[in-house]
Amino acid sequence: MYELVGLQSDPPPEQKQRSIDLYHKGLGFYRSRKFRQAWNEFSTIIEEIDINDKAALLYMDRCQHWIQNPPADDWDGSWGVDGEVGTWRCHVPYRDS
Repeated sequence: MYELVGLQSDPPPEQKQRSIDLYHKGLGFYRSRKFRQAWNEFSTIIEEIDINDKAALLYMDRCQHWIQNPPADDWDGSWGVDGEVGTWRCHVPYRDS
């Protein structure tokens, strides 16, 4: 997921930067299968910065799912749902930046 937060030449407001930092930290935990720690980072965004942050809410739901139903050992970060019309997969590629 990407979000346009402003021009590169203009630093984001302090709260937005904090949200970005927490999101990246949470995503790192998520990709490392540390779902409780990831949930905590995303939860901090919701509780302290923006109660309506859709990305944080989405990842909190996914973390909760993986805590209750751990992924297979060969899990690659994909999120898929089986539905009546078939299976779709949304791959979250790892980007180290």
